Amino acid sequence: MQFLTDLNSGEVETFTGYWDFFVHRYQKPPRGDWTTWLLLGGRGAGKTRTGAQWVKALACGKGAKVSPIALIGETEHDAREVMVEGVSGLLAAHHRFERPEWIPSRRRLQWPSGAVAQVFSADDPESLRGPQFAAAWCDELAKWRYAEARYTHHPSDPGGPTNFGITIHDYRRYVKAGATAADVRAMGLDEARAIYRSKYWDAMRCDDLPAGLDYAVFDYGVNSGTGRAIKVLQRLLGLADDGRMNEALLKAARNHDAAGLIGRLCDERLAFLKRLKTWPVFGAGWGRRVAEVRAAALVMAAGSPLKTKPQSGPSTGKGAVPVNAQAQKGTVGGIAASGAAAAQQAHQAGLRPGVVILIVLATLALAIGGWFAWRWHQQRRQLAPN
Repeated sequence: MQFLTDLNSGEVETFTGYWDFFVHRYQKPPRGDWTTWLLLGGRGAGKTRTGAQWVKALACGKGAKVSPIALIGETEHDAREVMVEGVSGLLAAHHRFERPEWIPSRRRLQWPSGAVAQVFSADDPESLRGPQFAAAWCDELAKWRYAEARYTHHPSDPGGPTNFGITIHDYRRYVKAGATAADVRAMGLDEARAIYRSKYWDAMRCDDLPAGLDYAVFDYGVNSGTGRAIKVLQRLLGLADDGRMNEALLKAARNHDAAGLIGRLCDERLAFLKRLKTWPVFGAGWGRRVAEVRAAALVMAAGSPLKTKPQSGPSTGKGAVPVNAQAQKGTVGGIAASGAAAAQQAHQAGLRPGVVILIVLATLALAIGGWFAWRWHQQRRQLAPN
């Protein structure tokens, strides 16, 4: 302990920045063949520091450098203030002699190794359409406004190629009869907004529905079809379900308790989704979506300002998306190898030999502890029943 108190400021910076000594097990990248790593945790769990250290390992680790890297925050301001310049961000995660150059005007980080990272805002999904990246750190995914602003083509999704939540079937119906998957992928945000406005919001006369109910009906129509959304509303109000948003339906909706109608509409919607054969595949996302729509619609119906966008859960997550197994290997190297590299860096920084020795000893302790843990795990597996 006396030795630690004798360290100067530079030596303290080096020791406290030795990530492998302080990292928690859940902050380490998972082993095995994976494409997406999600870290779900509350405030103070170390999510930002984990993302920064992961990106640092890609850009500065042993072996082939992974570049370019995308840094995507909820907004450009959040990405800059938290992911790059924050107390646990990328600049703070590096020692001074290895720190990348931050070029604010270009929203770009450049490492001495030649690796680069680019900052993006989730509020501007169009900006991600052109560039290609070898890896991405996505911060606070649950807060992103345009959660569906991406192209998907899931083999279990009967909607087929989808972009901004608009399927190829709807695109062919509303825009281009012979549209291909490439046409759907190339759809711009402005075009998607126009489709939502004219073919969903206006088609269901949502402007004439009570506050909150308009949003619940609109999202139901987007997700399951306008005809179904209108018919369900008609049945809930005791009207003939012909699928037409007429004056009788609008009058009945205005004379009904909006909050109660929103709750019943969302209940029926969720029950319908659970009956679909694809529920086991998409059920978790559908359930969250219905819950978020219900919460937001009830706030609107009560006349209260919606201060924040509905969240997918009580905690926010951080996703990191690499491209290949080579990148993963660079991030999950042995503790001993990492410690040796850290010791070499400390020596290059001109630190006293005692500090270097302390780092090496800490590394050996971690390596030995990790070896015993591995042996214990292997023995447990051998003794476990088949």
